This record gives sequence, structure tokens and C-alpha cells, in this order.
Amino acid sequence: AQKEQELRLQKLATTDELTGAFNRRHFFELGARELARTARYGTSSCLAMFDVDLFKSINDDLGHGVGDSVLRELVQAIREQVRTTDVIARIGGEEFVLLMPETSIEAAATTVERIRSAIAERRFQDVPAPRRVTVSVGLVAPLPNETLGDFLKRADSCLYNAKEMGRNRVSLEPRAPHG
Repeated sequence: AQKEQELRLQKLATTDELTGAFNRRHFFELGARELARTARYGTSSCLAMFDVDLFKSINDDLGHGVGDSVLRELVQAIREQVRTTDVIARIGGEEFVLLMPETSIEAAATTVERIRSAIAERRFQDVPAPRRVTVSVGLVAPLPNETLGDFLKRADSCLYNAKEMGRNRVSLEPRAPHG
């Protein structure tokens, strides 16, 4: 009984109650650890930041219960497309991150585009047709000696770019010239 209670408390401390994704605090612990591991071993990892497009209008038009349902289904849709080693976390109201360890930017871009497309095509249970749920996504790979905060800021900047370009798209940071 004590072991079950400890597991329940650990889950409460690390998990977003609404969606079942990791919470912001736990993501910062895992993300910092993964970024340090990536730097130490010279591997590649990528970070995608997702934001539900026009989420306020979903809440305003259909109600907060439907908005909550959309967020739960969104996490499920992401989980269906990723590996068990990938980290999904809710870091804000309708903002999520996906940390993909041991993943090149090319492989991450393929995965994230597959997720974006799956969400756009999905019939969300409580969202009446013809309305669709879409996401905008910013995707980055870490820079040498970068902090997790800076990593997130760059992903957020790419996310903002995806929204500026019309939403329902993935935006990658332009590659720096080699040399």
C-alpha cells in the first residue's frame, strides 16, 4: 500500500493531470539531463514546440470542456506517432514540447510533420465538423553549450514563425552557413 502511494505521489508530481503528459517542472528536469547527455556524448537530440492553433476560439465557441478534451486527444495523437523514449510535456495552456533524444534534425522533421498531418486529419471527438484542430510547430536541434532555456526560446521563435506563415505548419530554424 505504501509503494502504491509513493507511485501515485510521484505521478502527481511529474504528470499534467489533464493530459497525462509530463508537466513543465518534470520536463525541465528531464530536458536539462538530456541536453547534458547530448553534449557529453556528441549525440543529436531535437526539440519540437507545439501550439494548438486558435485554441481560444475552441474554448470560447465550444466550451472549456471541449477544449480540455481536445488537449487530451492531442497528447494521444502525438503519442501514437512517437517512440517511448521521446518526452512529451505540457508546458503551458495549449503549448506542448516533444524532446526527441538520439534524433537528427532530418528524422525529427519527418516525425513532427507526420504528427502535424495526423492532427490536422484527425476527427476530434467533441469538435463538430467541419471544424478542424491544427497545430503550429517549431523545431530545433541544440547548439553547443546551450542552456535548456535558450533551446526552448529558439523552438518558441520557430513556433511563432510557423504561426506567422499561416499556422498548421512546421518551422525549422534556418541552418547556419558552414564554415
